[in-house]
Amino acid sequence: MLPPIFLHEVDGDELMVFADAKSVVNFLEPDFMSASNDKYYDSEGRLLSWNCNPQSGLVFQDAEQTPTHQERLREVIIRNLVRRGSQTEEIASLAMPELVGMSLRYLG
Repeated sequence: MLPPIFLHEVDGDELMVFADAKSVVNFLEPDFMSASNDKYYDSEGRLLSWNCNPQSGLVFQDAEQTPTHQERLREVIIRNLVRRGSQTEEIASLAMPELVGMSLRYLG
């Protein structure tokens, strides 16, 4: 898992960015998480899963070894940056690390 962590609220197509998994845990309640169909990704587009247990609380882990959701995350980042005023033609050609940096500044 390579931070930052992205929370994609699928129903509203909103994207939140967190510096690390601990920041997500501090922000969200386990009850909210279990009732939603939100998706969590690391900065490489790796799908993340989570579980909650009495000893360690809420814990994030890789749901896949190799990132397979890079393009999906890229599309969601671009849509959310455009919604906040970025120009599609200016950001569409940016590499993923640049989009991740922009998302930390504007969506985090």
